Amino acid sequence: MKFVVVFFAFNRPDLLRLSVESFNKAEQSSHWQRILVWQRGFADMKSEVILLEKFFDIVVETRGDKLTALSNINFNRIIGMRLAFDDLKADFVLGIEEDSMISNDSLVFIQCVYQKYKKYNKFMGVNLGSLESRASNNLSGYTRLRYGLQGQAGGLTRNAWKTCKKLLSRFDEDKVGWDSIIEYYLKTGYMVTPNVSRMNDLGWNSGTHAPSNPDHSHYQLLRENWLDDPHIEIKSYREIPIVHSWRRDVTYFKWSTSIAAFFRRYSWIRKIVLTIKNLTAKSFSNFHSN
Repeated sequence: MKFVVVFFAFNRPDLLRLSVESFNKAEQSSHWQRILVWQRGFADMKSEVILLEKFFDIVVETRGDKLTALSNINFNRIIGMRLAFDDLKADFVLGIEEDSMISNDSLVFIQCVYQKYKKYNKFMGVNLGSLESRASNNLSGYTRLRYGLQGQAGGLTRNAWKTCKKLLSRFDEDKVGWDSIIEYYLKTGYMVTPNVSRMNDLGWNSGTHAPSNPDHSHYQLLRENWLDDPHIEIKSYREIPIVHSWRRDVTYFKWSTSIAAFFRRYSWIRKIVLTIKNLTAKSFSNFHSN
């Protein structure tokens, strides 16, 4: 099995350094190949990349000359994933943004989960982020969730990438981010997610589409609950389903909801359902007003 990590960087060199350091210190990191995709435009970032490139197998500099800022973000993500899956022939690829740090056991967690679920077609990947209480949950527990990929620190299997690659083939024409494009497909299966976060997000420092306030509840919950102690030893991981509050649409993976999830992946069906809901709500409102 081949595991590859891709770091995505733009304009936060100090945070990139912390992110890479957290990966290098993680257990089993020496078993992973590493790619850095960084977008030119900031001298400080270029200087930092020169210092860090010794830790990477491949370093890619992008020009940032696509039609929109969103297209640049999409392009950087896609080129990194293509390099990992198509050129390095990865079985699993973890993407980490420059402002995210991972826990000491996060790579072991991914490898254990991948070994357990790799033969299941519904297994799409692993997300490392969780907002749930560290004090109230078993550190070894995880939940299989119908959800998309967390851009901060999340990874896909080779099997999931085969379809995602097709969905992302026209990124220059898309008006939404790469993660939104593949979200409904990923929701036809499940993303394994630790109940106690294995990543911390520092993205309030000029992040692209993240809250700018460091005291925002998203950052507070991650800061307070992520597994940041490198001395805690976890010998095994097990499924302990709990409700996750990362976003309102996060749900358990259940076979009974698979048909609905399959049809929701098609945008035209979602539009029809939304139209029916709006018409129903309007009719109900008119009935009570008469």
